[in-house]
Amino acid sequence: MHLPLYATLIIIHIAMDDRLQGDLIHGLLIASFVMMLIMIPLSIVNAALTAASALKGNDPTKPTMVAKLSLIPWYALNLVIGFVFVSIFFNPFMMIAIPLVIALLVASTYLLMLSTSVGNIAYAVHSIRKGGVKASVLVGVVFSFIFGLDVIGAIILYKESKKLSEQAQTDASAADLQ
Repeated sequence: MHLPLYATLIIIHIAMDDRLQGDLIHGLLIASFVMMLIMIPLSIVNAALTAASALKGNDPTKPTMVAKLSLIPWYALNLVIGFVFVSIFFNPFMMIAIPLVIALLVASTYLLMLSTSVGNIAYAVHSIRKGGVKASVLVGVVFSFIFGLDVIGAIILYKESKKLSEQAQTDASAADLQ
């Protein structure tokens, strides 16, 4: 999604024909915008399918944890791109828009982060209904709503899920022996 923006940052510093450079930058910005627009329905579909699967009892904690860990570099680069985008507005006539731009960037990033947390939240709700409330599961769910801590929450929920599946296997083995 950000690759065209990174290419734009590189092309800006390459000496070439101004018209070609302008056309390339324009095309790359449009490509980035289109990819960002595609990300919205993909995130919604991902959240809906993951939540539906988790409420049926399927365990999404491991894929969610892997996704959150692999998205750390993307969020770091997203911060850099956001900084560059906000710095464009450091013009006396455009400074009034900076709070709005920051609000839009933060809101969109938070919604993308939240879309990967929905599966874990639904699975935690499902497991709480089945087996009662555990403090670690509640902490994991609360962390799922806080940017940065959502990765730790995903790890906590994965560990708890692993414990529950091991306990269920042990209980099933004990029941088979009797």
